Amino acid sequence: MRRATMLCSVFLALALLLGGASLALADGGVTGNWSGTWTCPDGQIKSGKMHGNLTQNGNKVNGHFWLEGTIVGNIDGPLNGNISGSLMVGDISAGGKKIHLDGNVSGDTIHGNYSSEIGNGGFNIKRQ
Repeated sequence: MRRATMLCSVFLALALLLGGASLALADGGVTGNWSGTWTCPDGQIKSGKMHGNLTQNGNKVNGHFWLEGTIVGNIDGPLNGNISGSLMVGDISAGGKKIHLDGNVSGDTIHGNYSSEIGNGGFNIKRQ
């Protein structure tokens, strides 16, 4: 019984250490310039380019993004969001429109989905 308690304590300590390490790595983890594409499989325009910059401070993410070739032309605006582990959630406010992003961060890549009144689809960007 004592050995089982000791093993549980060791595993709990290891889990806390690893969890803390991932939080430390995440702080500032998406800061930089990003570039890639957006896709809209059901839209009149199927894809276009997107690029921008992000600054991460703790779990807050801010920046500015440009989306080229959308159904309403080229749009750009500020991005405000949050990051938790590998999940980044945010909104780009552009020309009176809001584009909601749900992304998965993996190293120098963020991919995920977006939703907006001008269309829904996916995106894939890489740190430059």
